[in-house]
Amino acid sequence: MTLKPAERQVTSEELAKNLSLSGRSREQVCEDLEFSDEALDAALELRELVDPVDVWVLRDYLEQTARDAGAEPAAYTVLTEEARTEAYRWFELRQAPRAGSGVTAD
Repeated sequence: MTLKPAERQVTSEELAKNLSLSGRSREQVCEDLEFSDEALDAALELRELVDPVDVWVLRDYLEQTARDAGAEPAAYTVLTEEARTEAYRWFELRQAPRAGSGVTAD
């Protein structure tokens, strides 16, 4: 995933906002997604060497968990559905699990 610095910043802010809206702790997110603490930080911050698939899984997970918590998730301005279509051309995206279940979202 090649994003400009400004796109990285706005996406990182959107992910952080949805993490807050999700009501899930960092530990719960790591457990649900089978991420290490370092992998979660890399995905939240869109670091240079982060696996783009991890970013998409985190995005989808946070969006769903925010909804499950009764919140309206922050919209994504870079990780849009149109961008997902492009991502499918480059990566083997996977579905995010539902919070606390280990089961992928429908």
